Amino acid sequence: MKKILILSAAALMLAACQSGRAPKNTHTASAGTPAGESCKVIRGDTAGSGKNIIYRCSNGQAAINAAIADGVLESGIPVSFGGGGVPVANGRNLVTRQAANGVGKSDSEACERALINAARKFQQTAGKLGGRSITGFHSYFDKQPLQGGQYDCQAGSFHVRVVMRANVVR
Repeated sequence: MKKILILSAAALMLAACQSGRAPKNTHTASAGTPAGESCKVIRGDTAGSGKNIIYRCSNGQAAINAAIADGVLESGIPVSFGGGGVPVANGRNLVTRQAANGVGKSDSEACERALINAARKFQQTAGKLGGRSITGFHSYFDKQPLQGGQYDCQAGSFHVRVVMRANVVR
């Protein structure tokens, strides 16, 4: 009996070791957004280092508008991907790195949540600095500006993150 248990345990461990290889990139950003399928993989997983995918998402303005409509973002401090206005003192080219929990969500949904968290952080900063709006809101992932409502999002095993830059204006 003891011999059978040892052989069974050895077989299970061997099977676990063989199945521990890095899987092929099967992650997708599913349609959970107002814009539908909105995120595309620009850098996939690397073998052996856990999930680490970079997405380029094109639904930034739609996500912000939906968050305002749902009351998640303040409507009194608008967030704009375009420029304009005079930045308040210490309000030019501010950068924030925000994350969101990715457990139980598609990568696309989690990326939107991280984007909304970044917009909310800028709204809070605007309130502290006496600003009335956020302009020039854009992705700044790896210090690479990305305009036009697109943003890059890094998805790991348990969370996603975005890096955004903006101006707080009067």
